[in-house]
Amino acid sequence: MFDAAGQFKGTIGGNIYLQENNILNLSFGSQLRTSNGSYFFIVDSKGTLLFHPDTKRIGEDISKNEIVQKLLDDQTGKEQYKNLAGIDSLAGYQKVPATDWGVVVVSPTQTVYDQLNEHIRMLLLYTSVPFLILTLIVIRVARKLASPFVYLADLVNQVDQGKVDLPTMKPHWNREADLLTRTVLGALVNFRKQTDQLTYDARTDVLTGMTNRRTFEEVIQQWIDEQTPFSIIVLDIDRFKSINDTYGHHAGDEVLKHIAGLIRLAVRPQDVSSRFGGEEFVVLLRHTGAETAYQIAEFIRVSVEESIMPIDRSVTISAGIAEYPLHSSSATELFHLADTALYQAKEEGRNRTVTIQTVERL
Repeated sequence: MFDAAGQFKGTIGGNIYLQENNILNLSFGSQLRTSNGSYFFIVDSKGTLLFHPDTKRIGEDISKNEIVQKLLDDQTGKEQYKNLAGIDSLAGYQKVPATDWGVVVVSPTQTVYDQLNEHIRMLLLYTSVPFLILTLIVIRVARKLASPFVYLADLVNQVDQGKVDLPTMKPHWNREADLLTRTVLGALVNFRKQTDQLTYDARTDVLTGMTNRRTFEEVIQQWIDEQTPFSIIVLDIDRFKSINDTYGHHAGDEVLKHIAGLIRLAVRPQDVSSRFGGEEFVVLLRHTGAETAYQIAEFIRVSVEESIMPIDRSVTISAGIAEYPLHSSSATELFHLADTALYQAKEEGRNRTVTIQTVERL
């Protein structure tokens, strides 16, 4: 406070308790936690909780949370992660420059699948009710017109169970039946497209277009259950943090997308390439031994090293390799061994490929 002559008189301060009726409570309090399990919280510049649905946690230091760490690094974005409680979640986070606060909106990953199921249920509800009404009317007029509608009913049921692909529309002799068939098939085609898009989004890394960690974990476990021989390559961009620090995160994202494209070009259609997280990628090579996997990894490494990057400097990667079932029959241990080989490549100077040595078991 200053008087009319500009002399400093003192300061006035105060606190706002977010759990009582005030302007911030009106903004945040009514949105603490939604019915589907989504919620948000606010942290300060040091990672301390300023606002959370669980009031007992306010004031808690959660700076070790990987999303909060990115906020402390002035990052903004959205991604899949596991929170401190170990719950697999999807998070969107934004830094507020005016206050240096970070706002994080969290939705459990299971919510995505629940919403997908709800979407299927509602779409079936809206399409089946008019369909059944029209079918009853037509049956009352003439039983001979019932066959196309019975066919459509069976088709909707089979599509709901994922047992059939939508057939090609063929003209029907009855104009009304033909019109209804086209309408229902058109609705089912749109339904299938929306369902496929939701499934794709849940299994795909948004930035690179590669499959995500969830898909990788499903495939590696499936191949092990089927006893399918394969090799795993774990790749990591060397000194990626310095790229972000020097050129910015947008340039870093462009480098990630560029390298993801090189990886996809180097593998076969039956192989699986995924972005595991951050600057780390994994490749599963079906029916491929460690020696061939080493050649593929080297091809990728050299391609990256010699490629013209979106930034004005060269970028290198390091890679680690393990083979199933030679090195391990466990998905977790196999990935750990490949990651250990990657760490060895980093220790030996980066920009190289290392295959883990055969593991001896007692």
